[in-house]
Amino acid sequence: MITNLNNKFIELYNPTRELSVDESMITFKGRSSMKQYNPLKPIKRGSKLWCVADQRGYVLKFELYQGKAQEIEDEFKEYSLGERVVLFLTKVFGARIEF
Repeated sequence: MITNLNNKFIELYNPTRELSVDESMITFKGRSSMKQYNPLKPIKRGSKLWCVADQRGYVLKFELYQGKAQEIEDEFKEYSLGERVVLFLTKVFGARIEF
């Protein structure tokens, strides 16, 4: 489902030149093994997303954070978590965005 959404986001929208990668938290109070807790954030409990958005704030691609056991693409294994997230989320835009 997430893959289909990401494909549609990219297919139906032409992004601006500058992109931003950030994390977001969606409030969730139910039971889930993927639920995160951070007492220092405004949304303390919920599902964590990694998102790439353009200057207008349109989310072009997102990935649900699934914890340390999350499967990693082989080409990004030698990088830190933050680097892997940026490389994974922006990989598809290399050919789409003109500089």
